[in-house]
Amino acid sequence: MLTTGRNVAGQTARTLAKIDLRVDEVIDRLDALNSCILDDALKRWLSPTNPETYLQANLKQWSSQSGNWLLQGKAFEDWIQTPGSIWLTGLPGCGKSVMCAAAIALTQQLRMASRNNLLAYHFHSFSDAETWTLGAVLRNVLHQLASQSDSVCNDLTTLFKTCGSGSRRPTDGELAGLLKATLSYGAETYIFLDALDESDEKFELVELVETFQSQSRNLHLFLTSRRHVASIDAIESGKYYEISMERGAVNQDIERYVQHQLLSNSTLRKFSSALQVKIQARLSSANGMFRWAALQLQGLKNPRLTKMGDHIIERQLDNLPKTLEGTYDRILNELDDFERREAQRLLALICFSRRPLTLPEVVDALAIGLEDPDQGPFDPSYRVKDPMAVLDYCPGLITLMQKRRVNAPRWRDNPVIALAHFSVDQYLRPKPNEWRFGGLTAAHALIACTCLRYLLYFDSLDNYSKTIMREFSFLYFAARNFPYHLKLSGYDEKAMDLAWRLVNTEKALRICYQVCRPLARGPGLIHTSDFVKRRKRKQGFTFSSNTPGGLFCAVIWELQPLVKKFIEARDTLLDEIFDFGTGQDASMPRTAIEAAAYIENFDIFVLLHEAGAQIGNSMLCVLNAHEQDHQFATTSTSFSSPAEDQEKRTRNLFLDYIIANSKVDWTSSNLLFSAVIHGEIDIIKQCLENGADPKLTRKATSLSWISLVEKGEDETARDEISLLDIARRNNCSVIEKLLMEHGAQ
Repeated sequence: MLTTGRNVAGQTARTLAKIDLRVDEVIDRLDALNSCILDDALKRWLSPTNPETYLQANLKQWSSQSGNWLLQGKAFEDWIQTPGSIWLTGLPGCGKSVMCAAAIALTQQLRMASRNNLLAYHFHSFSDAETWTLGAVLRNVLHQLASQSDSVCNDLTTLFKTCGSGSRRPTDGELAGLLKATLSYGAETYIFLDALDESDEKFELVELVETFQSQSRNLHLFLTSRRHVASIDAIESGKYYEISMERGAVNQDIERYVQHQLLSNSTLRKFSSALQVKIQARLSSANGMFRWAALQLQGLKNPRLTKMGDHIIERQLDNLPKTLEGTYDRILNELDDFERREAQRLLALICFSRRPLTLPEVVDALAIGLEDPDQGPFDPSYRVKDPMAVLDYCPGLITLMQKRRVNAPRWRDNPVIALAHFSVDQYLRPKPNEWRFGGLTAAHALIACTCLRYLLYFDSLDNYSKTIMREFSFLYFAARNFPYHLKLSGYDEKAMDLAWRLVNTEKALRICYQVCRPLARGPGLIHTSDFVKRRKRKQGFTFSSNTPGGLFCAVIWELQPLVKKFIEARDTLLDEIFDFGTGQDASMPRTAIEAAAYIENFDIFVLLHEAGAQIGNSMLCVLNAHEQDHQFATTSTSFSSPAEDQEKRTRNLFLDYIIANSKVDWTSSNLLFSAVIHGEIDIIKQCLENGADPKLTRKATSLSWISLVEKGEDETARDEISLLDIARRNNCSVIEKLLMEHGAQ
């Protein structure tokens, strides 16, 4: 019996040990899962760009034999070993970004074997506005450092929780403070910042860099820029080791690059030895302009040239433009009239579109009828057979950029068309408000007309496929963004004629409205999340039979001249009711004037009312819109932001006008709740004195941000929130006292 008992005990112990092991495995898996979930949440919260794209693009232009004057120089070797700062300066087009990428690659190779070393980098790109800000630099650098250091990751997680677990974005000050703390941990930290002069916040960035440089003893800082007014004082302060990209050193790199291309490129290899020698001699004297030499080589690869005799190519070499601007002029001047017109439209789309366009979107945008370039319709048969042929519209001026953002939205799954170099941007836009081909408004008018002509095509379709957005790549951009470009065109006459045609169609307007769904969520033009957009595209698109009329659409797109035109035409009922369908929230707008209240456009609201539209349910629309604005806003600081101040002024404009020009239901629970949220004491008094219930409550899911959770209380167990909860959350004792005087408990 004793032996049997021991066997049972031993078997039980082994079973328990196995259970413990399985429990440990489950815990480890849960920890790993939680870590992955947190990592994804941090990525979504920081929304860093993907600098690896820019690093690899620049490394492709680097030859292992070039840049030795920098990478094997004493200054760089000392910088690798000892904390300090290098500032690489040079003219546009001399190859600073390429050298920065090469320095990053060499540093990764030499120093990153040690676990105590950290490295991060950021490339400012003239073609990607998301890289231009100080916040973008900080988010990018911190995201990279957090992936290499548990300490940085823990600090970032703490800040994430401080920001309501991602409910608000961190401020630049919070991110800068976190980075300063990171640099004090003792790890050798290498930070590379390329093209500081292309930042929108040059002065702030230089100031921050100087702070880090002076306060950290373990920081290896590598910067590149032109000698810009924002950085000249810092460069000459003596705190940085300036390395200027002297023309002699760069010319040696150019000579090696040209030689490598002549030996390795299949087209250039076909040239005779004598011609190759002449090409080498002509391009090696590039006066330090790496990009100039690369563009001339690209021109020599033209299949048309390679079929001609050596004397033609020699003549081409003798007449090469001396500057980058002259090179860009020659590229465009070699196009015929039609090609030049298409090139100008393509460059306008790249430079001024509300967001970068993908290759399929550009292919569709250029498929406009050739007979009449101003009014020609979109025609699917005009799409180029090979999408890559789009690059031939402007050879050397444009390029393809791969997906650049972590957790990128759907439209970035395809390569994005971008300008090939910062100097191209300077050539096309010599000044911020200039455009080489006719001015800023002309560029936006061109984009608006392209979008509208594309949309009008759909009025000729008899059948709509559920996969329409997959079949017509430019549809989503055109429907979503034509109002933006129409406004920036100064309401161009041709674009306005096209817009008027659109709002008076049936099928095209239905598709346009339902693709962008401007009232799908939140106030005004707060749109559905990228996740929802991806699901829509993947699962297909379902059309509703309920589509508002042209006046309603003109209002929600905030196209005031079109609204005026409808009023003047007098053939549209101003109070025409739009039925959203069953289950629709009563606070959603059903008439044009209610839509104006919902999107918070006071000018259009007054315009419609003075033309005879009835105010109707506009009060509820105003309250709903502003309540949602307030609900999703950050209210953790005691000082309101300029946006919150403007929101308050707009709300007061609406409420004062509606109270003065219509009968108000002062017993309305919506009005009382909204007034308490916004701290409007006079309206609260009016409501309470007219019999509104001070004991009102709301479901916690609708206003969870204002719930006061006591210590130890289960937050999820709280089902309802009272007016007193809101007043206490806002620290408004006057409102709290007022509510209690009228019976609130």
